[in-house]
Amino acid sequence: MQLNKCLISVVTLAVLISGCSRKEEILQGERLDLRASKGETAGVTDETALNAANGQAISLPAMRSNASWTHRNGTTAHAISHPALSTTPTLRWSRDIGTGTTARLRVSSDPVVADGRVFTLDADGRLSAFSTSGGAVWSVDISAPTDTKDSISGGGLAYGDGILVATTGYGEVYAMDPATGTKRWSHRVHASVSSAPLVTNGKAILIAGNNKAVALELSNGRIAWEKDTAQSGAGVIGTGSPAAAGKITYLPFATGEISANLMDSGLQLWTQVVSGYRLGSARGFVDAFSGEPVVSGDVVYAGKQSGRLTALNRRTGERLWTIKEGALGPVWPVGNSLFVVTDENKLKRLNASDGSVIWSQDLPQYKNAKRKRGAYAHYGPVVAGGRVIVAGSDGQLRSFDPTNGNLVASTSIPSGAASQPAIAGGVLYILSNKGQLHAFQ
Repeated sequence: MQLNKCLISVVTLAVLISGCSRKEEILQGERLDLRASKGETAGVTDETALNAANGQAISLPAMRSNASWTHRNGTTAHAISHPALSTTPTLRWSRDIGTGTTARLRVSSDPVVADGRVFTLDADGRLSAFSTSGGAVWSVDISAPTDTKDSISGGGLAYGDGILVATTGYGEVYAMDPATGTKRWSHRVHASVSSAPLVTNGKAILIAGNNKAVALELSNGRIAWEKDTAQSGAGVIGTGSPAAAGKITYLPFATGEISANLMDSGLQLWTQVVSGYRLGSARGFVDAFSGEPVVSGDVVYAGKQSGRLTALNRRTGERLWTIKEGALGPVWPVGNSLFVVTDENKLKRLNASDGSVIWSQDLPQYKNAKRKRGAYAHYGPVVAGGRVIVAGSDGQLRSFDPTNGNLVASTSIPSGAASQPAIAGGVLYILSNKGQLHAFQ
């Protein structure tokens, strides 16, 4: 009885005290994320703000018919302004390149175009050359070395100084004669290589799986210089490859570090770490750059699928801005805007000066959206023919209006896309999951 009286007294006292307390004052002002890094913003996520910004004009440069596409996004800087292409490209021809994506292997290389030929690398090390009209020119096997029995995906292609360079998941680097497919030299880096090389200024530069940058002399395959960085616990197939501007190369490492180095000697000029991740996403644990560094003017743009996209001064490494948006591939800078496919499978147009969102368009994410199974991959974007183009593994080549993001056209891709598009001579080339090269014009 005495205990009950005590409890009643305590409860009564608590009620009286709470009744006398003042109402909590809500402070006015902007709310800032305590987890944000210096210069980092969340971008515009409010749909009202996005809709208000829709229709913002964009000035695209005149279309130009480029003859070659030597690296991802066209050049060693991974940036090319506005290649010529039909506003409604249709499938002209398809050719088998070898093994496509399977349960064990994955197409990880993009086609490159040079010297009137289209070069491809399948999921199992078959390197081929085709004419731009689809005729087979040559094909060679650069798959597993004799001391390796396992099949490993990875690697990529790049062209420069009259030489085609191929990397493989086995850690092999091959310099090939683009006319005949004859091997000029090969070099083993003793680590897997999951991305394409950079080929320019007499060097072939690559990032190995042990998080080491290796520069090889293009003339003979000998090591020119190496750069080590911290080991990383996680990487992905088809990560970003180095970029170049003038005599400087920009190296993206799996630790989230980007380094500017002199091409001739490897001397480091600056280094910057892009940190942070999207909360609640498994991709947040992968620090590797899924998008190549893209050099445009005095700015280097680099994105990670973990949920960060940053802009750096290419000469000093100073961080200009960082936003909480990941990038699944290289961004496309044009008309004071950036176009990007984000880690949340959204196509977005950003303001290049601060990373703010101008418009956002959802892309299909899953075959079974309710159960979130069968994730789709989206490749691009590329801005060509006055349209923003994204290729999907769901089997659609989509074209969007760059001004407002409206879908304006969609074309079927047999077996779905498995690579970034390559555009040359007014033709868009892309690889499919079944190991085919498709040409759209």
